[in-house]
Amino acid sequence: MAGTPLTDVDTLGYWTYQHQASSPVGAASFQLQVETGCGFTTLVYEPYWNEAVLNGEWQQWDVDEGLFWSSRTVTCGTSTIVAGAGGPPLYTLDTVVALFPNATVQGIGVNVGTFNPEYVVATDGVEFNDTIYDFETGTRPSSKDECKNGGWQTFDDPAFKNQGECVSFVAAGGATA
Repeated sequence: MAGTPLTDVDTLGYWTYQHQASSPVGAASFQLQVETGCGFTTLVYEPYWNEAVLNGEWQQWDVDEGLFWSSRTVTCGTSTIVAGAGGPPLYTLDTVVALFPNATVQGIGVNVGTFNPEYVVATDGVEFNDTIYDFETGTRPSSKDECKNGGWQTFDDPAFKNQGECVSFVAAGGATA
């Protein structure tokens, strides 16, 4: 995605989970690193500035339609985006594109921030245009019997070439050569 013009970004999204025991209620932020043409900033989408964050359930966020704060103040001629330091002023992507029409994406990420040590959160399905980053863990055998009768073909963490390779993996305690 690095180098993608911000004008070409049409789909940003992700899923978050906030554990019931976490306090305060919040969720991991979606971060869009942007070179404006006059400086770098990170546009930060925090779910709680956009909708209610619910404890104990997965929520899907339509980031490209949301509000962002900027990690830095950047000025280009008469156009300025002001740093939000965790909150307002908030900007839409359309506003940022109007202010900086030549801005390009440098990367994306998710983060819980420095001052959230008690958060117990998860993210998945991070989406940038046509690419979805799925953080699901793969499946692996826990016994030699699971490798038999074609079972070795059902595993993907790691994938095996044959039954013997699967059995050897289990015998080695889940280690690969």
